Amino acid sequence: MVAPMAASRLLDRVHVLIVDEDPATCAVLADIVTAHGGVANVAASADRAVEFAAVVRPSVVVSDLRLGGGKSGVWLLDQFRGGGALASVPVIAMSAFAGDDALAGSLPFSAFVRKPVDPRELCALILGVVDRRAR
Repeated sequence: MVAPMAASRLLDRVHVLIVDEDPATCAVLADIVTAHGGVANVAASADRAVEFAAVVRPSVVVSDLRLGGGKSGVWLLDQFRGGGALASVPVIAMSAFAGDDALAGSLPFSAFVRKPVDPRELCALILGVVDRRAR
């Protein structure tokens, strides 16, 4: 479990969809989100994330760039930005690989976070993109 920051309800009412094929990564990120008052759901593939998001309507998506199954985080971003009800959902790219930050920066991702994820950085990014979306 991740120790909460001083403001334990920092992510109050923020619904985060976490997309990563690694169950351990999903668990850590879900712990961070819930420790700060957010709601976390996880999807192990890009296909599942699209299906889930259509039903749940997350506030923000945090997705690994290098997902298995032939569909990457870039494919997932394309699905969201393709129009419809999910087009305005912020998508934060995540990766442990050098150079992926430049890739994410060249595409319409809302933000980028490097693995292993720092809890404070993740919360700040989530709040930032949700706040920008609200404006």
